[in-house]
Amino acid sequence: MQANSVSIFRQRYKAHEFGKLPDIIILFYEIEMDMQDQSLLMDRIIALESSVMHLQVDLEKIGQVVLEQQQQIEQQQRQIARWEEKISRSQDEFIDPLDEKPPHY
Repeated sequence: MQANSVSIFRQRYKAHEFGKLPDIIILFYEIEMDMQDQSLLMDRIIALESSVMHLQVDLEKIGQVVLEQQQQIEQQQRQIARWEEKISRSQDEFIDPLDEKPPHY
């Protein structure tokens, strides 16, 4: 980016009616462009760091949600196991009404 803007600057002022600009002016322009580039880079770095920070917070939240869901799944699995055990015990004790003799026999 810097090389392009400096070369454009040099091309503009080489064709200037006063002739070639002193090298010191071109040097000042190059330094200014370098500082602008650094400022732009710093702005981009700050924006990236901010994005990474937000992503880290989101990742921690997602991790917490996954942990809570895993705990809920385990709790539900234990509940289902208790129900299955209760049902199997009930079936062992269950007497089919068709197998029972009516009381008047």
